[in-house]
Amino acid sequence: IAPSIHPRHVVYPAHMLDGVASASVAFGYSDGGIWGSGLALDNLRFYEAAHQRDAAITRFRINGSAPENYYRQIPQQHAAATPLRITAEIANRGRQPVAQAHVEVEWAGRARGNATSQGDTLYPGEMRWDTATYYLPTEGKGNYRMSITAVGDGIDEYTVDDTLQWEFMVTDSVYRKQGDETPHEGYWFGPGVAYRLTSEFELAGPDTATSISIWIDRHTKTGASIELLLLDEFFQNKIPAVFPDSFYKKVKIRAQDKGRWNTWRIPSTGLSAGKYRVGYRAISDSVFVGVGDQITEIATARANLGQGWGAIERMPFIGINLRGEICQPRQISFTSKPASCGVADGVLRWQTTGGSAPYQYFLRDFGAVTDSITGLKAGVYHLTSIDNRGCYTDTLLSLGDSGSPFIQLVSLKGETCFGDANGEIIVTASGAGAISYYWSNGSIDSSLTSIRAGNYSIVAIDATFPNCTSVAAIEVPGPREPFAIQRQIEGLKCYYDSLGSISLVPGGGTSPYSFQWQPSGLPSEAAQNHLRRGIYSIVITDANMCVYHDTVELSTPDTIKSNARVIDSLAAGQIITAVSGGVAPYSFSWAGPGGYKNPGTPDIGNLIVQGQYQLTITDSIGCALIENFDVGGIVGVQEKGTTKFEVYPNPFHQKIVVKGIVPDTEFSLTDIFGRTLTTGHLHKEILDFAYLPAGTYFLLFKGVGAVKLLKE
Repeated sequence: IAPSIHPRHVVYPAHMLDGVASASVAFGYSDGGIWGSGLALDNLRFYEAAHQRDAAITRFRINGSAPENYYRQIPQQHAAATPLRITAEIANRGRQPVAQAHVEVEWAGRARGNATSQGDTLYPGEMRWDTATYYLPTEGKGNYRMSITAVGDGIDEYTVDDTLQWEFMVTDSVYRKQGDETPHEGYWFGPGVAYRLTSEFELAGPDTATSISIWIDRHTKTGASIELLLLDEFFQNKIPAVFPDSFYKKVKIRAQDKGRWNTWRIPSTGLSAGKYRVGYRAISDSVFVGVGDQITEIATARANLGQGWGAIERMPFIGINLRGEICQPRQISFTSKPASCGVADGVLRWQTTGGSAPYQYFLRDFGAVTDSITGLKAGVYHLTSIDNRGCYTDTLLSLGDSGSPFIQLVSLKGETCFGDANGEIIVTASGAGAISYYWSNGSIDSSLTSIRAGNYSIVAIDATFPNCTSVAAIEVPGPREPFAIQRQIEGLKCYYDSLGSISLVPGGGTSPYSFQWQPSGLPSEAAQNHLRRGIYSIVITDANMCVYHDTVELSTPDTIKSNARVIDSLAAGQIITAVSGGVAPYSFSWAGPGGYKNPGTPDIGNLIVQGQYQLTITDSIGCALIENFDVGGIVGVQEKGTTKFEVYPNPFHQKIVVKGIVPDTEFSLTDIFGRTLTTGHLHKEILDFAYLPAGTYFLLFKGVGAVKLLKE
């Protein structure tokens, strides 16, 4: 069930209900306009029985109970404590009151527990809503089973007929604030105090962390500091103390870091299999992180899970970047000695090739084993082999009874793309009597269709010899992980740089892969170099023609721009500049004819020597703009003049006073773009510019000179 801001209703037909001609299951749901990751329900079962005192569950609700500013309370392991309000409508459909009627909720999976609502008398025909718990009681992503039971004192018979049970899966949670005033930014996190924020991920095989990516929101204060964190399950920071503290312990946020993804390099940190947390610690109360809507749709972090590539559990605004040391291919072969019919005397032996010896073996329900095991009944056994680098391989071993039917694989079709569910298995078995088939997924036919990639087992029994069991394990080939990529991006510093690079490592799907890039003209390769700023689109196609789309943006601060004016119709020339773009503050370096000495200021004057003057503007991150200006110098003795004048106050609010100008001198006022705003002749010492908006202006007196004015 997908997330929905507005209430939605979905109706599914319910089949095979005894005594009911037609029935349906209706879901009404919404995420309340706050956050939603969707909801998946499976294997719902409905029971009902008539009693004198009959407390029944008629409806239940799983409502998001997140307050408006819940982003301030996102738990460190967000999938483990998603705030939900679980309520059930309890009804008495019997003929007698039920004392202390209440709802009991039980859950099992990675976590196990229960919760109970407050009890009260429930009269015949009465219905009410009881709240059992305010949180989804899980321990991270995985499969869970939950049941809601109506109980009370004096119920004639307590059976599971009064229980509603379902299964659900907690997956990666991707939070996104709906209905925000600035939806292009999604949401931002920053509680106004120093805080720590991490997200959990798990490695099933060894790998190396190389950098940490965080989206820094534009509300963050320039100069605020954070410390990068890579914690083990005991909350010890794993980043080795190799680089100076400024690399990862005292990272200062720069202006160009805000409103974008930033990747900070850390010393190569080797990680063994296990659980970790990646994130940061805000040293001040002015650090905010967030994510744009477009970014949430792109997997920004991938992890090598030992058997290949898989998405890590992540918050969308924090990513861990790994080198991707994929485990070497390994294969398990085995031999068997069949068991006697109904007797536990079978033997299994196995051997691992590939990887890095020595190996450890674990047999499900038996624990650690060597390279063989005896005393087994016919059945399918799950074996895990782990090499000395922590890379593991799972396989199913089948053991049958001697004299049991021979199972023959007729055809096998793999799943094409992840999630297609178009795999197929067809088998046949021969025996003295009729053959019955029992598959691990519950099917009782000789074939399986529309199945996912994975391991399946089948048991065949000959009706003539019902105690003799034949077993086979069959693997349906196909991708085990969604098609996705790991991206390694070398960003750009300056607007006109062409030193960017994008390197892609595909995961999931079926190799080999082909690459198609936009803009066109880029080579069809996984890595691209010498890139300029812009948006790059990639279409990756695997060997099964499965397609993955991704988009990478290489961004930089805006180019440095200079709106400059040359005033050289006076006795001496002037160059007046106004700079924008880049990352302030700026430095200025001038060069000119006649051994001109650089004053290091944005504006220069008294330029008597005519010729070309060159200005180099450099911003705080080292990006530069070079401009050349031609200045006429002295234009004539009769126009040179020696009058000195002054203008005050500067900056001003409304009026200015002009001293030292001959009455009736012509003047003009321009803005920083050179547009003339007003002209006139000076008749008195006071000029009124109250009508002007705040900004920078230039007041020019013909034949005398000019002055730059700042209006506040």
